[in-house]
Amino acid sequence: MKRLLLCLFALALAARGAVTTPDEKKVTVIRESFRVELAIMARYRADPIKGYDDVRVMPAAERFFADAPLVGLPKAAVESLIGTATTQMYGNGETFIIREILYDESGLVSGIKKLKSR
Repeated sequence: MKRLLLCLFALALAARGAVTTPDEKKVTVIRESFRVELAIMARYRADPIKGYDDVRVMPAAERFFADAPLVGLPKAAVESLIGTATTQMYGNGETFIIREILYDESGLVSGIKKLKSR
C-alpha cells in the first residue's frame, strides 16, 4: 500500500510538469518506490568494506533488482539510479548478489542477468 501511494505521488508530481519525459517519470517512480533500497545500496557502493556489516544490503539489492522496472530505460537513467557499473555486486564477504545489466544496441536495458557469486 505504501509503495502504491509513493507511485501515485510521483505520478502526480510528473503530471504537474516537474518531470517531462516518460523516462524521467519512470525514474521518479522508481526513486520514490525504492527510496530505502537505493539509499542502502548507495551507501554500500560508497564504502563496500564498511557495507559488509550492513545486513540490509543484500535484501535491499534483491528487492530492487527483482521488482524495479528497469527494462526499457536508457543507460543514463539507470546510471542515475545505481551508478555506472554494468555489473552490480552487493554482499557480506561470503555471499553476494551479483547482477549484470544488459543493454541492447540502442542503449536501452534489455534485461538483468543473475550471476553466481561462487
